[in-house]
Amino acid sequence: MITNTVNRPATPSFRWHTSSLALLAVAIAAVIAWSIRDWSLVLDTGKPPAIMNPSGAGHHGGALGTLAPPPAVLREQAPNLAGIALLAVHATFGGVAASAALARRRVPAGRTTTSVLFAASCSVFAAVSTVPIASLTVGNAISFGNTLAAAITVSQYSFLLALLFAAASALRARSHSGR
Repeated sequence: MITNTVNRPATPSFRWHTSSLALLAVAIAAVIAWSIRDWSLVLDTGKPPAIMNPSGAGHHGGALGTLAPPPAVLREQAPNLAGIALLAVHATFGGVAASAALARRRVPAGRTTTSVLFAASCSVFAAVSTVPIASLTVGNAISFGNTLAAAITVSQYSFLLALLFAAASALRARSHSGR
């Protein structure tokens, strides 16, 4: 019986467990909720385009272009943040899981580019999901420009969170493979 043994270099391969990916999704969802809530409290002084706000409702376009106060739901901070975060967790977990799968398939494990690719794709998924989440949760209480600003903020923070998560996972894998 002949066996074929191949000498492969020992590269630290790390796995992202579902529970740790879920914790990252919760952290990114908290950033989304905070960012949407923070940017919805900023009043735009410019008049919104008619297509973005056809009814003139909300605090971005009252009667004859006057500003109206934010809706009452935004005054209730804790339930509002919790509701936005709960919806965002559902959206971000899929993006985080897809990012992990993409990074594991495209780049060999243990390389720095794996962590950067994972962080960049998490950032893109989080930023893209911010726009519909803002529309579903606060409606016209946030302008489209402020929604895009919130998405940029989410992109920055989620990139940093995902990069720290990937680096910690790689360090953990190296410490376990050294035993």
